Amino acid sequence: MTCADAVKEAVKSLNRSVSTREVINYIYAEYPNRPWKESTISAHMIGCSVNHSSSKHYPSFPKFLHHLGQGRYRMYDPSTDGERMVDEKLVDSVKNEQEHETQDMSGVSFDLERDLEEQIIKNLNQIEDGMKLFVNEGVAGRQFNTDMG
Repeated sequence: MTCADAVKEAVKSLNRSVSTREVINYIYAEYPNRPWKESTISAHMIGCSVNHSSSKHYPSFPKFLHHLGQGRYRMYDPSTDGERMVDEKLVDSVKNEQEHETQDMSGVSFDLERDLEEQIIKNLNQIEDGMKLFVNEGVAGRQFNTDMG
């Protein structure tokens, strides 16, 4: 389950307009191991909104919330809320910018998390001598689902 999934579950379960704090409290009650920081949940509330002015900074987030102002949200309903209000051209523009921005770290540049993962996989020996990719009973891989996601 992703943080966005948990936010969606919370808003649907509460079945009304909710504050960010109510969503955080719901998620922490349902997932007492607190798999996400409060700031991550708050960012998802903004990023998953179809009409929050800062939603454009989260172009890869699923859009299912309608921002009501003053930190309140409800599920987005196109039949009553109309078309998505975030300018799709602007979202695409921000997404393209993010994909092309790089951060230089010790001579290695990373465009996105997947590039960082790829570099880690290629350079496991630099982390620890003899470190190898997980292989067990014919299962090999880079990422595995855990109880936390």
